Amino acid sequence: MRSRIPAINFIINRSETSPGEHTARFIEAVIFASAEPVSRETLARVVGRDCSIDLLVDDLKEELRDRPYELLFIAGGWQHRTRTRFAGTIRAGFATTRSAAAALSEFEAIMNARCRATIH
Repeated sequence: MRSRIPAINFIINRSETSPGEHTARFIEAVIFASAEPVSRETLARVVGRDCSIDLLVDDLKEELRDRPYELLFIAGGWQHRTRTRFAGTIRAGFATTRSAAAALSEFEAIMNARCRATIH
């Protein structure tokens, strides 16, 4: 199965050709690049079926403990989500002086920022 996101396909393909390089970084990159929750099956393709997804995710959660975002299991997969206490800050950051009709939706603005970060 191929993802609609080129960065995920690159990571999956790299993982398949480099089985010794299975790390939590691959999981983190796939989850970060995805606009929707990432399933256990997708993560298993990235790191291999013999790796403990739960242990890798637990390690990532611990690393993110002091960050403004966290890793949550939502709708059958894992996804990075902004911590609730930062919601006001995020909304303020996307405030605009343009008319509402001309402004990007909050979702579009976040996805644009994610795509730029993923591509560059």
